[in-house]
Amino acid sequence: MKLEKITLDYVAAEDRILVRTQAHNGEVVSFWLTLRMSRALVKFLLEHLDKVTPVSAAADRELMQTFKQTSALMQLEPGTAVESGDAMPLLLTTLDLQRKPNGVVLQLPLRDGTVADLAMDSVQLRQYLHILRNMFVRADWPLDGWPAWMNEAAADVASAERDARPLH
Repeated sequence: MKLEKITLDYVAAEDRILVRTQAHNGEVVSFWLTLRMSRALVKFLLEHLDKVTPVSAAADRELMQTFKQTSALMQLEPGTAVESGDAMPLLLTTLDLQRKPNGVVLQLPLRDGTVADLAMDSVQLRQYLHILRNMFVRADWPLDGWPAWMNEAAADVASAERDARPLH
């Protein structure tokens, strides 16, 4: 199954992130993402971005990551949320992740033993990380695994959005 849409919500009563996904045929599959699995996912995705983001010198790495993250966030447009499905969410205890030349593929296990693939290019990956980081903040989960450039990019975008509003 190929997934094309994803919505994240933090559910305080479960202390988990509810991941709702939608396939191209409209089928909805939901997953629970625990703090442990979230941290492992974040670590992998950040390592991937670190490997695929070209920089001329180590000192420029932070600046380049901030620039690319800000650029991805500026392209983030609100979309419609994936609606809740009928089935109970699956608890993710494993994730298979594949690196691709221009992104990653998350393989999420389904009840029937098959997997659902969620492919993200580098821009979508950065946008997803931003949303996932917001879930960490909402959950009051530790942010020690998140790099400073994620904070800087979010602040840059928030500042740009404030500046773009008309003054009355």
